[in-house]
Amino acid sequence: MKRTLRTLFLILTVLFLPWQVSAATYTGANLGGANLTLANGDVVSGVFTNVGTFTIPAGATVTVAQGIAFEMHATTINIAGTLDARGAGFLGGAGGTYADANQNHPGGAGQGPGAGGGGNIVGCSVHPAGGGGAGYGGAGGIGGGGNPSVRGTAGGAYGTPSGGDRAFGSGGGGGGGDCPDYAYNGGAGGAGGGSVVLDAPTVSVGGSLLADGAVGTNGDGGSYGAAGGGGGSGGTILVTATTLTVGGTLSAKGGNGGFPDGGTTTNVYAGGGGGGAGGRVKLLVTNAGVYTANITGGNGAPNGSFSQPNNSGNGAPGSFFSGVATITSLQSLTNPSVIGQSVTFSAHVTGNATGTVTFLANGASIGNGTLNGAGDATLAYAGLPIGTSSIAAVYGGDG
Repeated sequence: MKRTLRTLFLILTVLFLPWQVSAATYTGANLGGANLTLANGDVVSGVFTNVGTFTIPAGATVTVAQGIAFEMHATTINIAGTLDARGAGFLGGAGGTYADANQNHPGGAGQGPGAGGGGNIVGCSVHPAGGGGAGYGGAGGIGGGGNPSVRGTAGGAYGTPSGGDRAFGSGGGGGGGDCPDYAYNGGAGGAGGGSVVLDAPTVSVGGSLLADGAVGTNGDGGSYGAAGGGGGSGGTILVTATTLTVGGTLSAKGGNGGFPDGGTTTNVYAGGGGGGAGGRVKLLVTNAGVYTANITGGNGAPNGSFSQPNNSGNGAPGSFFSGVATITSLQSLTNPSVIGQSVTFSAHVTGNATGTVTFLANGASIGNGTLNGAGDATLAYAGLPIGTSSIAAVYGGDG
């Protein structure tokens, strides 16, 4: 009997193994026309080119790796589940620590071109200031509380609202820490949203495409408390397509500022973190429809009720652009060419356009050309592989 039971147990163990599926990490590559279907819990990063059909099924959540931009160049893109790049951009600053012997307890500045500044404290007062919110599509909000000279500065805007450029959202500043007598650390700033590029003739988003900034962390709680961190700014969503269908959610909103004193404002002296700005959503679609996106700025957190009356600021909204590509011609001035030879590509854009045109070879960007007064942009490139290459050009507006 014992031998029979042991045999049955081993059989059941083997039968259950196929259902134990682990999440996978996918790094950008040329897939040679193969399809790619992801599963719940998978992680993606980098640039994918020459993909057939890219699919995120309904019910699946796929995460974009922190600090690495994600680009998908495919024939068809279908996002029925969730592609999550929230907080995948530049990191927020660390919260100020109470343990500084000099009694100067600044939070760290966030990372990125629109980083929020760290809050601080004056001497050993009980008014630590909140971290500043990060900027991107607009300006972030200033940190609250404390002496006005030590409030976390608001991050500024950068990038263009309609061009082909893309960037991470920036990180919020850390909140100021309290004095050693009270032993409270400031909250960390929230990370910025990630950068997501979807490029295909046909793109469908029936689920969620998220590039929100992360919220600032609350300061430590106690009898006086420490200040909250600033929110991260939203990131980038850039879609280039002939036809785009959106039945789900597009979001690149800014993160809220962190609260003082662990989330409590009653009888508290510390300041709240500023809100992060919204990011940038750019839909460069030939057969454009009517689309909406959440690009709101994050809310600044309220100060403690005993704090000096310098309230934190809200993050500004980001930018949203939906337009029709206006490139009317694209040609190679040298065709055919030999390996290693520099080839000049030319694109013409109508409508008195200014700005730049992005050239792509086999789905990957090879550089930009600046439009002249006649609406022509050129680019010389010597890195084409042996064989036939597919050349495309994208004009996303004059910025």
